[in-house]
Amino acid sequence: MNDTVTETVTAVDGTELAVDTAGAGEPLVLIGGAFNDRTTVAGLAEQLAPRFAVLTYDRRGRGASGDESRDYAIADEVGDLAAVLAY
Repeated sequence: MNDTVTETVTAVDGTELAVDTAGAGEPLVLIGGAFNDRTTVAGLAEQLAPRFAVLTYDRRGRGASGDESRDYAIADEVGDLAAVLAY
């Protein structure tokens, strides 16, 4: 994506999540599927960026994000999304 800024946010358990932001306007978060990273939705984010501030992120254990938990828990995914939304 053009003019994309990549930063990290920290989830409640200390997991660092890689987040890309592109565009300006109302925020819109795109979440890739279970086995994907943020590049999967980058094309869609680029199309939406003229109208929205689009955030895409690597879910924990994927791409450039860490994974501080040992076992998968949906609560971690929800907490990660909350950390991205608070960004």
